[in-house]
Amino acid sequence: LEAEDSCSDDVSVSSVSDVHTDSDLGSPRLTGVRGVLRKGDKLRERVEDFCNDIHDAYTFDLNPEFRLKVVKKFDGLSVGARFDCRSGDCVLKAKRAPSATPGGALKFWRLFKKIEVKPEDRQVEAFSNHLTWGVLTIQGIGGWKQGKRWNLRYKLTSTLWENTPGMLQLRSAEYGNERARCAARWDLDVKPPKAEGGFGDGMTADDLYDFDIGSYHVAVPRLELKIDLSHLEAARQRAAREAENTDDAESQKK
Repeated sequence: LEAEDSCSDDVSVSSVSDVHTDSDLGSPRLTGVRGVLRKGDKLRERVEDFCNDIHDAYTFDLNPEFRLKVVKKFDGLSVGARFDCRSGDCVLKAKRAPSATPGGALKFWRLFKKIEVKPEDRQVEAFSNHLTWGVLTIQGIGGWKQGKRWNLRYKLTSTLWENTPGMLQLRSAEYGNERARCAARWDLDVKPPKAEGGFGDGMTADDLYDFDIGSYHVAVPRLELKIDLSHLEAARQRAAREAENTDDAESQKK
C-alpha cells in the first residue's frame, strides 16, 4: 500500500509540474484584455494631457490689492492720497484742477501733469505733460530721492497700441456716486479656440484635424475705493466755468 501511495504521489506531482502556465498567458482572452488595458492607458494619458492643457490655458488670478484713494479739489489744484492695504505703500499726489478764473491755475501746471510724493521712500517725482509726435508719445519724469539726489527719466510709448483688440477689452467697472465710488480693475487676455484640418494628396493623418483650445487669462490686480472730499457743487461750477472760458478763447482766436 505504501508503494502504491508513493507511486500515486509521484504521478500527481509530475502531472502538475508538467503544466505550462506560459501557454495560458498567450491565450486569445488574455491578449484581448491586455489590448484593452493598453488602449485604456493611452486614453487616460490623452485625457490627462487635455485637462492639463486646459488648466494652463484658462487661469484666474483672484488675489487683488485693496486700494484706498482720497482726493480733495480746490480752485486750480487737486490733492490726493493713495494707500495700498497689502503692500502698505502710500503715495501723495498733486495735479491741476479746473479753475473758475482764467489763468487761475499756476503756470507750473502748463508743463507738468502731476507731482507724486512717497514718504516712506523719501522720494519726490514730477511728471510732465505728454508730448505727441506722430504715433509716438513721450513724457519726462524728474525726481529727487534722499541719498541719491536727483534724476531725470523719460517714457516713450506708441499710440498704435491703443487700437489693438487687447487694449479695447473692458477692464474696469465702477459703482457709486460722486462722493464715494468702488472700482474693480482686471486684466483680460483672450484667445478663442479654433480647429483646422483638411485632406488631399501628400497629407498625413495628422493633417486631417488639429484643435487649439485657445486661452483665457483673467487677473484682478486690485479693488479700489475712491472718496472725494471736495465741495462737489463748487467743483462742478469751476469745471463749467473753465470750459466756457476755453470756448471763448478759441472763438476769439478764430
